[in-house]
Amino acid sequence: MISALFTLVSIDVWGQNALLFDGSNDQINCGTDSSLAMDGGEITIETWINASSWRTQVYEGNIICKEENTSNLGYMLRAGDGGRLNFTIGNGSWYELITSSSVMKTNQWYHVAGTYDGKVLRLYLNGKMIDSLIAGTQLGVSYSTQLAIGNHSNVYSRHWHGKIDEVRIWNYARTQKEIQSNMYDEYCDPQKGLELYYKLNEGTPNGNNLAVKTAKDYSGNGITGTLVGFDLKGSSSNWSTGYKFNVGSVLDSFKVNICDRYSVPSRSYIVSKTGTYYDTLPTYMGCDSVLKIDVTIRNKSYSSINYWGCDSVLAPSGDLYYYSSGIYTDYLKNAVGCDSVITATVVIGADSSELDVTQCNAYVLPSGNDTITESGVYFDHLKSFRGCDSVVKINATILKTTTSKITLSSCNFPVQSPSKKYTYKDYGRYYDTLINKQGCDSIITIDFISNVSYGEISPVECRGFTSPSGKYFWDKSGTYLDTIFNKKFCDSIITINLIILTKSETIVELSGCKKVASPLADRIFQYSGTYTDTLVNAIGCDSIITWKVKVTRIENGIEQTDKTLKSLSNVGTYQWLDCKNKYSPVDGETEQLFTPNVNGYYGVEVTVGECKDTSACKVVSGVGNVELTNHFINIYPQPASNNLHIQLLEQYNHIALEIITLDGRIQFEAEFTNPDLDFEITPRIGPGMYWLIIKTKDGNYTRPIVWSAN
Repeated sequence: MISALFTLVSIDVWGQNALLFDGSNDQINCGTDSSLAMDGGEITIETWINASSWRTQVYEGNIICKEENTSNLGYMLRAGDGGRLNFTIGNGSWYELITSSSVMKTNQWYHVAGTYDGKVLRLYLNGKMIDSLIAGTQLGVSYSTQLAIGNHSNVYSRHWHGKIDEVRIWNYARTQKEIQSNMYDEYCDPQKGLELYYKLNEGTPNGNNLAVKTAKDYSGNGITGTLVGFDLKGSSSNWSTGYKFNVGSVLDSFKVNICDRYSVPSRSYIVSKTGTYYDTLPTYMGCDSVLKIDVTIRNKSYSSINYWGCDSVLAPSGDLYYYSSGIYTDYLKNAVGCDSVITATVVIGADSSELDVTQCNAYVLPSGNDTITESGVYFDHLKSFRGCDSVVKINATILKTTTSKITLSSCNFPVQSPSKKYTYKDYGRYYDTLINKQGCDSIITIDFISNVSYGEISPVECRGFTSPSGKYFWDKSGTYLDTIFNKKFCDSIITINLIILTKSETIVELSGCKKVASPLADRIFQYSGTYTDTLVNAIGCDSIITWKVKVTRIENGIEQTDKTLKSLSNVGTYQWLDCKNKYSPVDGETEQLFTPNVNGYYGVEVTVGECKDTSACKVVSGVGNVELTNHFINIYPQPASNNLHIQLLEQYNHIALEIITLDGRIQFEAEFTNPDLDFEITPRIGPGMYWLIIKTKDGNYTRPIVWSAN
């Protein structure tokens, strides 16, 4: 009998875990579950963060990101730029709410949240609203883009550097009161509207966690997060100590009355004496369930008995028979309802023997009472001289009839069967029997087929046609028959559908961009016009072709004046391209002239009718930034062939480098944190002239360099 009492209590728990992201390649891949698309139009994102350092730009520090960048759909919570906080939603365009100043410091825990109710974006810090923005748009639904924690969803490398704990995503806009009431608590029961809930309590802080590569979802949606890039050992890129939360716990009190011993529900120990015991189990929501158990232990008893029988003895319990001599243990119930353990010494008077048998297909047991058809161990019963059963153990090996299938072929002659017993004169299916290597029947299925073959050709000739056998020549269209030998030296009967043609005349219109190739002649047309070719077709007849050609040519050059680019084509439509970003279109830039508002590498795609052409890319630098001509002492050696040294006049926390070709193609990229005043890089690039671009928080430095062969 078991009775229980359930009480909900609240306890403080120290040492809860978090994930420490190294800012280089760590992230949690949460997949593309449809519940994360937020197609209801409202959302709340909340989590606890502790930054180790800030990225230069606020958009570079991704905390939670689901961005479909091609169509500008999704939502993001980010931080950077000295501690500024950013909440962004997209629906074809991005609506970004960014704090005007730094609101957070490094190495300090903060609760951050972003909400959107279909009209207004709001940012909360430690439960207080700190900024808002009217958007008035539907939240853009993205089903195919993954949700990432600690990095951008898929395209960019925008890694978080620091700790993240207690991630929650809701399908509605939570109020400030709701956020404040639960920000310090872990949930122990299901919550309405909670689509994703990572407590991030897995692993051992700073321990060996190589086997702990997932984060559990407690929302009920089962969206398991996959850890990507983490070292999972040591004090970085690993499970770490988290924020202190209040955690609910369930107290369960019940009684147990049991025989012999009792294993507590957690299986952590076994009780063998009457008393009160305590055990702890985790609930499905990751909280503790404390069990108070009043245990009553009842004892079992022991006895022994002797038996003799001819072939079997019924056990004391009456549940089974003993068929051979030996010492057995049986169980009854004693006066207190526990096991009464009985040791039975059994003597059986039956004889026994063993027989090894190998037989094809079937074997009749010695008693004649049964026939076996499968290999195995069997027992048969005979009468011994004492009138008791003589038990025979039979180790039977039953060999099976084998089957196979072959094909026999002939031109028109009879063939013999494999056993030589039969001769087949007509085509069809037959059966024959041989003896296999085990001495049993081997049944063979024989398909007897003809090697005479049939074929059909449809030659088209100009003047006449000689038959495949060389026996006939036909100069008129028609259907003919011919016979040759095939590769099996049997007749191959060929039906010839012959067509005799005269010369042909054709007019073909061609159009294309830059140039047009004649599809039937080795000729290239670079200008519009009418052209004539006389060819000999595949059957030797004249084929006069008149080509009517239209060629569209596009001027694809670019002229650069300072920071302004101009397409040299004066006709068509224009689309300027960002060469560095996979030649993606620059929004709204469709004029002949283009002045970028950011540094980069740009080209133009010109469309005239159905023709398009893309120019080479040009570098535009010095846009919106200070060109740091006095912040670097020297770039040496020049020319370089292996290593390149860079000397600084002042210390920087972060520097990004790019080496690009003169037409804008990136050959080398690198980032440095707190570099020395004199540091070196080792790019793997080919000989030639390049642009070296050094990016800092103060601006950019651009200088041409020369690279020579080793």
